[in-house]
Amino acid sequence: MTACTFTLAWIGECGREDCTAHANVECSCCGAPATHECAETYSGFVCGSPLCGDCEHQLTADGTNAPALMHCRKSDQTHTPWWKRQETA
Repeated sequence: MTACTFTLAWIGECGREDCTAHANVECSCCGAPATHECAETYSGFVCGSPLCGDCEHQLTADGTNAPALMHCRKSDQTHTPWWKRQETA
């Protein structure tokens, strides 16, 4: 038996033996097999959308999470996270 490696947001790997709950979950962005739940937060809530390894939570122009729970391919992300931006004095 193989333990489920699907990662639950803010929890970690599912770990259940012969898990059927995550076997056929599709990425909410592109439809590929999902590997994890989106762990990004907005206003105190966890997104939780199923995502594959190539997709992520879409960011707004100020580098924060999009409130509409939108996702995009990592290669199509147009904004840099606020915490990666360098402040200029």
